[in-house]
Amino acid sequence: MDKILWGGPASFTYILSMVFVFGLGVGFYFLLRNKSEKVVKLVLFPFSLFGLAAVIINLTVFNDPLHYLPLEFCSYTAIFIPVLVLIPKRNILGNYLLIGSLGALVALILRAPDSYEWPFFSVAFFCYFFGHTAEFLVPQLLFALKKIEVKPKYMISSLIIVLVLYTTSYLIGHNVNVAFGLNTNYFFSEFPTNAVLQLAWNILPQPYWYMYLLFPLFAVLNLLYCIPYFVKKAKEKRKAQAPQS
Repeated sequence: MDKILWGGPASFTYILSMVFVFGLGVGFYFLLRNKSEKVVKLVLFPFSLFGLAAVIINLTVFNDPLHYLPLEFCSYTAIFIPVLVLIPKRNILGNYLLIGSLGALVALILRAPDSYEWPFFSVAFFCYFFGHTAEFLVPQLLFALKKIEVKPKYMISSLIIVLVLYTTSYLIGHNVNVAFGLNTNYFFSEFPTNAVLQLAWNILPQPYWYMYLLFPLFAVLNLLYCIPYFVKKAKEKRKAQAPQS
């Protein structure tokens, strides 16, 4: 079974894996809707540990820890998600992790070509696929289950978190590269790795700074998640303005 390769975007195994991701999300949603906070935590917390397990395995198994420091966008998501599941007040961290979870989805869709040769159930496949699947689904499920409220006021805090983590990744990664002659690219801060990032690089071909052209997308995505909040406020406004009988 482990000789069946994950394959590229046009392969049956790739399509099957993505169907599994979304099917798992739908299954979790119907399992957990209308369930108590305690049940949600009991179900999602073990699942949330897949990303953290992947971080630990990457650091210890592949004999190249400097290339696997938890300084990637998805690594931060993996570390914070178990915390998100357990804490009672989720809105600030949750608003950030909703965007982080979309980064995990992009990582699942736009994989590096060398990942096409990973066999199912290999260590590399487990770390990448199940780690990113948990990172994508857990925040989305908490939002769908109305355990996270997205408001415009949280957009600034979310963006600040992104900028702080991004800058931290660049400073550490750049100094690691200089000190050890490596080519780490934590949080994509040194160079682009896919077509979307390449568009920003073509406009501003400077390490670190080119990603600032993409950060406004975080605000746009936050606004999309704010749609339920805007709808709720509009209903409350119409109700307040309706004539009293």
